[in-house]
Amino acid sequence: MTAPTLSAVAGQPLPALTPTIGGFANGQSLATSGVIGSAVCTTTATASSPAGTYPITCTQGSLAATNYRFASFTAGTLTITPAASTCSSPWPQLPSPYDKLVQKLHCERLLSSPSPSSPATVGSGQDLTIVYSDETPLGAGLLCPVAVLSTGKVLPVRVKSLPASSGYKSQLTVDLPDSLGPGTYSVYLVVPDGDGDVDFWTWTVTVAAPPPPLLFSACFDDGKAYPGDDLSIVYAADTKIGTGSLAPTARLSTGHSLAVTVGSAPSGGDSSWRSKRYRNTLTVKLPSSLATGTYSVLLTVHDTAGNTDSFTWHVTVARHK
Repeated sequence: MTAPTLSAVAGQPLPALTPTIGGFANGQSLATSGVIGSAVCTTTATASSPAGTYPITCTQGSLAATNYRFASFTAGTLTITPAASTCSSPWPQLPSPYDKLVQKLHCERLLSSPSPSSPATVGSGQDLTIVYSDETPLGAGLLCPVAVLSTGKVLPVRVKSLPASSGYKSQLTVDLPDSLGPGTYSVYLVVPDGDGDVDFWTWTVTVAAPPPPLLFSACFDDGKAYPGDDLSIVYAADTKIGTGSLAPTARLSTGHSLAVTVGSAPSGGDSSWRSKRYRNTLTVKLPSSLATGTYSVLLTVHDTAGNTDSFTWHVTVARHK
């Protein structure tokens, strides 16, 4: 008697364990041999067993025959293969090592998002947010949630725990880079949990070109200033002001460079600039040694999206009385 060699898929019912009975004489077969009853075959595997190879063993059970005895029993094997991913869309090619992580681990389900229907139009630096619920806690350390932009840039994911009546619930927020230029992008969110499962969600977003910033002058109404005075404007835009080599600059019509101080915008003010995401006061100090006369002061402002804006004051410098 030889136990079968079979295969099954993890999570699916096991196949019937039917042995092969041989060794008949005089041209007989199982059907003509007079053998009655049935063998008993068992395996250590179950429908919930992980992928792997498991033994199948068979015993005589209730088999009986007048002219035969059952003396030889050969074991078989049952090979369980991993279940195919339940994801309804093909995996994108993610930058290593995230591609290997996603391909190796099982995708339990696709997340649903309360975000606007794809493609959503967003601005540079804006947030993408979903609420994630599961029976097991999120992974930590090397298995913490991660987002990958279609350009290959890895984006951090902010996790905020939320109250849940059962299981675990979190708000996951992905920050788009402030420097992201206009165009259409995919954002892949990979969420491992504590059981080794991986969930996956894709946003398709269109980054719109930022609207022109709003500049409001707070300089003197009569266009007069004195040496050492400050010239200030409120700069309001949907993108951040640049820093370092992209910091605001000011130049006097004489060719001299002037220092620019970036500060917080005052509260209140015009509603058209209060609605902007970033608001700053830019202050330029006139040199204390500036001679009387009429000058122009050119203020140049770069933002993190690569845009450049400018504002010009025309001032007449008078002597202090």
